[in-house]
Amino acid sequence: MSLRTEIKGLFRSSALRLSLALSVLFVLILLVAGGVAQYLLSEALEDQIDDDLKVRFEALAVQITQSLDGEDDDDEPEFEIDLFGDPRRSDDLIFFASFQTRSGATLGFSPRRLFSKNGYRTIPLKVEASEDEVSLWRIYTGPAAGGRLTVAQRWDTAEDLLELLPGAFIAAGAIATVLTISAGIGFGYVAQRRLGKITRVLDEIAEGNLSARVGALGRRDDLSDLASHIDATTDRLEVLLRQTRELSVNIAHDLKTPLTRLRVRLEALALENEEGRAGETAEHALAELDRILITFDAILQIACMDAGASKKRFEDVDLVQLANELSDAYSAVIEDNGFRFEFESTVPAATVRADPALLKQAIANLIENALRYSVPGGAIRLIVNSNSISVADEGPGIPDEHKLRVLKPFIRLDDARSNGGFGLGLALVQSVAQLHKADVVLADTKKVASVGLTTSLVFKA
Repeated sequence: MSLRTEIKGLFRSSALRLSLALSVLFVLILLVAGGVAQYLLSEALEDQIDDDLKVRFEALAVQITQSLDGEDDDDEPEFEIDLFGDPRRSDDLIFFASFQTRSGATLGFSPRRLFSKNGYRTIPLKVEASEDEVSLWRIYTGPAAGGRLTVAQRWDTAEDLLELLPGAFIAAGAIATVLTISAGIGFGYVAQRRLGKITRVLDEIAEGNLSARVGALGRRDDLSDLASHIDATTDRLEVLLRQTRELSVNIAHDLKTPLTRLRVRLEALALENEEGRAGETAEHALAELDRILITFDAILQIACMDAGASKKRFEDVDLVQLANELSDAYSAVIEDNGFRFEFESTVPAATVRADPALLKQAIANLIENALRYSVPGGAIRLIVNSNSISVADEGPGIPDEHKLRVLKPFIRLDDARSNGGFGLGLALVQSVAQLHKADVVLADTKKVASVGLTTSLVFKA
């Protein structure tokens, strides 16, 4: 993959886009928080300054009242201490006060609007010490000692502090944005490389290479889980396609013989028709066709169940009752073929959720297999436990290395090919079991006979 392709893929990555979205959201939240913080801090500072002004006003009012006691209104007031600062004499002055007597005389700095109205205000003042600079002052004006007193505190200091807030928030937002985007690029690059591996494997699978696997992707996260699911799905797909190829070969092999026999019989039928002896040959031909049709029906049933057939016909089925019905149907047939039939149930009832017709067909297949492969004179047993139903025979059994193999379609052991059938009986039982989420267990019938096979359908508890 070229660098340009990696960069284009990086900018399409969800990790980077998510980091960009989060950065924008964070900056917006930061701006709103900065505005709110500035407003609240401004209000808090204003309240604090107002409280300080009130305290200073009350203290000065007491001192002025004490200094003016006993003096005539026309006399110039005299104070023992300098109570009034003058901002015209110092740029560093933070507080000042002005007093206007009843006669209109003013002590201290006295611009016209200083005494224009009572209460708290913020006003700009231009002082002579800094002719080009206008500074903001927070003032409080109120009556005192028969005149009017104004106390003021410089507001510029608070304004300077408040002006730092937007810059601080912007700087923090810029740093956070850079860090977030950098992290997003890093995470996006790592994620893109991992997704690139997944994409390449999927491309190989699409081209027919079912052996391609994603493998481990490092740390355990959602991409690792996705890779594991892809590998598991590919494993299953590879097995299914291999089984399909084997199934096609087996179908062609196992149907070639009956179709050849059918052709021979039809040729013979054409010759015998001239001699008037076509009836017997026609019956044999029809029997061959019936076997072929039965085979295709079994294939269709297996395919339908493997694809997940509908469970609408599922109902509560009592395995004991179902076994009794099968006993009534097969006991005479089993005994007519020279076998002993035995029915055993370890429980009075065993209820499972199942399709009764499919379950009967599966058990019937097991009984027919026992009839086909067992030696006459032995016993065929139908056994019901709390969560299973089994068919046990005393035939040749199946070697352990072939027990799983015979559950696949068209798989027959060499000795079984001479007994007819197409190797679909146990495959159909396996499909029925999978549909019911049950297990097919093949075991040797050792407790009852030295040889034999016991096939059980075990349902989940």
